Amino acid sequence: MDQDATTNIRLVNTEVFVLGVGLEGNTSALDRSVFKVNCEPSTNLQYHYETEGWLNQTLAKEYGPSDPCITQVVDISIDEATERGISLGKAVLLGAGTGRGAFELAKHFEEVVGIDFCARFIDAAMKIQKKIPVPFLTENDGKRSKHEARVDEGIQADRVVFKQLTWIPVEIGLFDFVLFDFIDRVMNPKAWLVRLWEMVTQTGLIVVASSDGWDQEKLAPIIGKKLDYVGTQSLKYSDNDEDQVAVITMWQRK
Repeated sequence: MDQDATTNIRLVNTEVFVLGVGLEGNTSALDRSVFKVNCEPSTNLQYHYETEGWLNQTLAKEYGPSDPCITQVVDISIDEATERGISLGKAVLLGAGTGRGAFELAKHFEEVVGIDFCARFIDAAMKIQKKIPVPFLTENDGKRSKHEARVDEGIQADRVVFKQLTWIPVEIGLFDFVLFDFIDRVMNPKAWLVRLWEMVTQTGLIVVASSDGWDQEKLAPIIGKKLDYVGTQSLKYSDNDEDQVAVITMWQRK
């Protein structure tokens, strides 16, 4: 081979965190004298959440000193479920993050499944569930403070099962309550939305929470054939000292 000739190779250099293993090495054994290697981040944006920065940010949102958005979403959902006489048997949280929402649901439901595609988030949630403190930092007026994420006393954390899933498997089962909370994070929201009706019992309740424009008008063309719209609530909250509004829509099977 000509000494000056090289073959262009594109390699993904995004870190991969494997649940139960940790951060896997992503080194290349290619001969750089033969191959011209161009490293690029993965086009799968879901992998971009597998960083310590995103983990810290999510822990701070869920367990930090301010009132977390997810706890308020759960409170609104429980009020709606109670008013409609929904059974408080089984619940599933799609977008469990680092676990706070699932633990809040465990205050009311006998069984809770917390699902997220992010291995780092699920790893942290499982540690918190086992009462292993998970550290994180918050910043206020340029000053950093150290915290530890813990399960509140009185919460029956053993009611929760956490799973890392990037899709909804057929064998997921039926739930009395479905909270879809990471529609703003997944790459293909429609792929998740069209499966929601399969997860809920005939008399159950589905709640979709979004801060990125997924309101009743946008959702209805996708899920309206299988689900009836039953109401909307708006929730004002603070995220990194910025005012945000989450739209919470409720749905039931036809």
